[in-house]
Amino acid sequence: MTVSEKYAKNLEGITYLEWIKLKTIVDELFNLKKRELENDIQLSDANEITEAIHRQFG
Repeated sequence: MTVSEKYAKNLEGITYLEWIKLKTIVDELFNLKKRELENDIQLSDANEITEAIHRQFG
Protein backbone atom coordinates (compact mmCIF):
# COMPACT_ATOMS: atom_id res chain seq x y z
CA MET A 1 0.00 0.00 0.00
CA THR A 2 1.41 3.40 -0.98
CA VAL A 3 1.45 6.37 1.34
CA SER A 4 -1.29 8.04 -0.72
CA GLU A 5 -3.45 4.93 -0.49
CA LYS A 6 -2.88 4.79 3.27
CA TYR A 7 -3.96 8.41 3.74
CA ALA A 8 -6.95 7.95 1.42
CA LYS A 9 -8.07 4.91 3.41
CA ASN A 10 -7.75 6.82 6.69
CA LEU A 11 -9.81 9.72 5.30
CA GLU A 12 -12.58 7.47 4.01
CA GLY A 13 -15.90 8.53 5.51
CA ILE A 14 -14.68 11.89 6.83
CA THR A 15 -17.30 14.64 6.71
CA TYR A 16 -16.63 18.06 5.26
CA LEU A 17 -16.79 19.65 8.71
CA GLU A 18 -14.32 17.10 10.10
CA TRP A 19 -12.02 17.78 7.11
CA ILE A 20 -12.10 21.55 7.74
CA LYS A 21 -11.25 21.03 11.42
CA LEU A 22 -8.41 18.63 10.58
CA LYS A 23 -7.06 20.91 7.84
CA THR A 24 -7.15 23.92 10.16
CA ILE A 25 -5.18 22.07 12.85
CA VAL A 26 -2.56 20.74 10.41
CA ASP A 27 -2.17 24.14 8.69
CA GLU A 28 -1.66 25.84 12.05
CA LEU A 29 0.98 23.32 13.13
CA PHE A 30 2.88 23.80 9.87
CA ASN A 31 2.61 27.60 10.21
CA LEU A 32 4.00 27.47 13.76
CA LYS A 33 6.95 25.35 12.64
CA LYS A 34 7.54 27.64 9.65
CA ARG A 35 7.62 30.71 11.91
CA GLU A 36 10.12 28.99 14.22
CA LEU A 37 12.43 28.23 11.32
CA GLU A 38 12.02 31.69 9.73
CA ASN A 39 13.53 33.25 12.85
CA ASP A 40 16.84 31.49 12.18
CA ILE A 41 17.24 32.18 8.45
CA GLN A 42 20.20 34.45 7.72
CA LEU A 43 22.08 35.71 4.70
CA SER A 44 25.64 34.68 5.43
CA ASP A 45 27.67 34.68 2.23
CA ALA A 46 28.51 38.12 0.81
CA ASN A 47 29.58 36.59 -2.50
CA GLU A 48 26.21 34.90 -2.98
CA ILE A 49 24.44 38.15 -2.14
CA THR A 50 26.58 40.11 -4.60
CA GLU A 51 26.00 37.53 -7.36
CA ALA A 52 22.25 37.59 -6.75
CA ILE A 53 22.19 41.39 -6.96
CA HIS A 54 24.14 41.28 -10.24
CA ARG A 55 21.80 38.62 -11.68
CA GLN A 56 18.76 40.67 -10.78
CA PHE A 57 19.97 44.17 -11.67
CA GLY A 58 22.94 43.59 -13.98
